[in-house]
Amino acid sequence: MMKTSAISILYILSAGFFLTAEAQDRAQLEHELAVTAYNYSVGCAERGKYNEALEGLTHIPGGHLTPQQLGWVDSLRTQCELLAGHPAPAHEIPLAESELIDIDDQSAAFIHGIQAYRKGDYVNAKKLFGEAIELDDGPREQVLIEAFFWLGQCEYQLGNYATCCEDLIAFNDLKNENTEIQYFALAYYTMGYARMHEKKWRHSRINFERYLDSQPNQYLDSYKDAEKRLKECKALEARTTTSYKQPLDMKPIDANIGEIVAITESIRKVDQQKSKEEMERAQAIEKWRNWRAPYIQ
Repeated sequence: MMKTSAISILYILSAGFFLTAEAQDRAQLEHELAVTAYNYSVGCAERGKYNEALEGLTHIPGGHLTPQQLGWVDSLRTQCELLAGHPAPAHEIPLAESELIDIDDQSAAFIHGIQAYRKGDYVNAKKLFGEAIELDDGPREQVLIEAFFWLGQCEYQLGNYATCCEDLIAFNDLKNENTEIQYFALAYYTMGYARMHEKKWRHSRINFERYLDSQPNQYLDSYKDAEKRLKECKALEARTTTSYKQPLDMKPIDANIGEIVAITESIRKVDQQKSKEEMERAQAIEKWRNWRAPYIQ
C-alpha cells in the first residue's frame, strides 16, 4: 500500500512538472508570437500595407507587451483602420506638422528656431532655441549643444552682448567631436564682436585670435574681417582707451547649414538603430508568414 501510494505521488508530481513545463513553453510561445506580431504590424504599416498590419494586430496575446508597446498598438490600430478604408493613397492624406516632421519635440523646436532665425525673427528664434535647451532629454545630443550656439547668435542680434557671450561659452563647454569646426570657430568670432561692443578690447582680441586659429578656411569673408578687427583690438588695447566710434556691423551668421548639422549629422546613431529595427521587422514579417498558421488557434 505504501509502495503504491509513493508511486502515485511520484506520478502526480511528474504530471505536474510536465504540465508546468508545457505551460511555460506555451507562455514563451505566446510571448514570442506577441513580439513577432507586433513587429510584423509595425513593418506592414511602414510599407503602407494597413490591412495586413491590422491582421497582425488581431493576433497579439494579452500581457506580453510593454506598456509603451501597448500604447503604440492602440495608436497603430486607429491609424491603420483610418488609412485602410481611405479611398486616397496614404501619401495624399494631409498630416499634422508634428507627424510630417516625425521627430521629437526638442528637435522640432530647434528646426523652427532655425527657420525663424533665417527670417530675421530673432525674438521668436530666441524663444524656440530656449525651448530646445529646456527639453534637454531628447535623443540627439547635438541639438542641445548647437541650440546654445544659435541662442548666442540671437542674443547678439538683439544687442544682449553679455548674455550672448554666456550662451556661447556654454556652447564651447558642451561641444564635442561631432560639432562642426566652423561652429566653434564662429562662436569665437561672435564673442569677439560682442566684446568690442562692450569695449573689452583684450577679451575681444583673444576671441578673434581664437577664431583665426580655429577657422581652417582662410578665404571666408569672416576670416578677412576677423584679421581686420584683430588689428583694431590690438591698437585699442595698447592705447588703454575705451573710445571707439566705428560702427560694428557683423552680419548674422548664415543659418542655412544649421538644420543640416544638428539634425542630420547627429541623427546618424538614431538612423543606425532604426535600420536595425527595420531589418528586425522585415525578418519578423518573414517569420510570421512561415509560422503563423500552426500557432494561431
